[in-house]
Amino acid sequence: MIKTFWCVNHKYFDDGYVKILIYDVKAEVKPEDRQVDNKLCTEYENFFDSFDEANLFADELKQKANAQGSK
Repeated sequence: MIKTFWCVNHKYFDDGYVKILIYDVKAEVKPEDRQVDNKLCTEYENFFDSFDEANLFADELKQKANAQGSK
């Protein structure tokens, strides 16, 4: 059975810029969280069962980024 999960994608760039997105993912099983380092940034994807959980996590990330002076 296909379920809807929510992904918080957050990218951290060398210049201090932080980009945070939330989007839905359709899958039978909740995907594993993952991290990818590339030339432009470090990218994380964290998956949640509900939008509310994802949104709360994204808000916490935004607060941390703002406290650290990100762009």
